[in-house]
Amino acid sequence: MYVVFVNAPGAVRFSSRLMATDHFVDGCASKNIGDQGVAAIRAALAKYAYFSLKNAYSGGPTDAPSAITSVTADHKTKTVNHYLGAPVAPGDAARLDAIEAAIDKISGAADFATKAGALTPCTYTGK
Repeated sequence: MYVVFVNAPGAVRFSSRLMATDHFVDGCASKNIGDQGVAAIRAALAKYAYFSLKNAYSGGPTDAPSAITSVTADHKTKTVNHYLGAPVAPGDAARLDAIEAAIDKISGAADFATKAGALTPCTYTGK
């Protein structure tokens, strides 16, 4: 489980909670992706029409993970709760996957998530 936060100037804050053998390991990391990184995320959001997606994709088998994205841009906030076990129309599924992958890649979350043991210990706040 992890949370990645990217602000307008490009500061990225990543925090995770992973289950190690018999306990949770909390880790944090940060970096700056600058204006170019923020522009790349905004371009992905525009390309895949993020603001036209449904607010929630739910149903289907239980116990699957979720990807929750929330974006504030141009004085509008949109949150999409994508339950990964939900039946989703193919067009929306491709858009959701592309947006989630772009955010993870550009923000560095994809790299941070694979380095749980190398992250700085922190208290997970979920924010």
